[in-house]
Amino acid sequence: MSNLENNMLFPVKEVPAILQDTHLSTEHKFIVREDTEQVLSCMSNEYKLVTNQEVFEKSSEVIKEFEGTLTETKIFGNGARARWRYRFPQTIKVGEDDMHPEIIMGNSYDGTSQVYMMMGAYRLICSNGMIIGVTFGKFNNRHSVYNPNVKQLDTVLPDMIRTAITAIENDLPELQNIKLNPSDVSKIVELFPEQSIENLVQYLLTNKPDTYWDLLNACTWMSTHILNRKTEATHKLEQNVYKMIKSMSDKQVAIT
Repeated sequence: MSNLENNMLFPVKEVPAILQDTHLSTEHKFIVREDTEQVLSCMSNEYKLVTNQEVFEKSSEVIKEFEGTLTETKIFGNGARARWRYRFPQTIKVGEDDMHPEIIMGNSYDGTSQVYMMMGAYRLICSNGMIIGVTFGKFNNRHSVYNPNVKQLDTVLPDMIRTAITAIENDLPELQNIKLNPSDVSKIVELFPEQSIENLVQYLLTNKPDTYWDLLNACTWMSTHILNRKTEATHKLEQNVYKMIKSMSDKQVAIT
């Protein structure tokens, strides 16, 4: 097992939450990280534990089929939440940039997220560049005893990957041809944390955006070079940037 896999595939267990001195059930349970004995969360008994290991194993075969490579793993809250990223070898030309399709997968042990996966694209010129285009495909699976399995991954992943690659090939190049509405710039700036806005404004002044592709480049530069990629907030911001820019460009096309 690689170091990347070790980072997130630690063992977890369920421990019933019992009222002290009564041995009565509270109808809750603790999710405990076995290698450190650290409590990751306290959940109701309706919560279905789906481990990172299960999600990883369910998806790994189809990822290999499409020649995907695990490139990044991140854990937050001492392991309560995890995200990992695969890159696929297909090269997509967008202007002067070469891009690769990618998939982000995630899971949580504290109920803050479902099992999820999102398709995007990876910019080769920045080795730790942000994911863009997450709206090309998204899947969620609830942690619930009434929705107990993740077998859907076996059938959802292949279709998602094919659909996403087609969308990336068609949608991203189109952004280069759509003139930017200047009023949309301020809306994007508002997505970024206050302490980073000065950097973004300076970048926009130096590299004045003319199209929505230019605006997306500015956001990618911020995520890659200014924001802290170890924080969960950066990854959440990345989920929203492309979706918002694509929506703006679609509205601009409709107006013109």
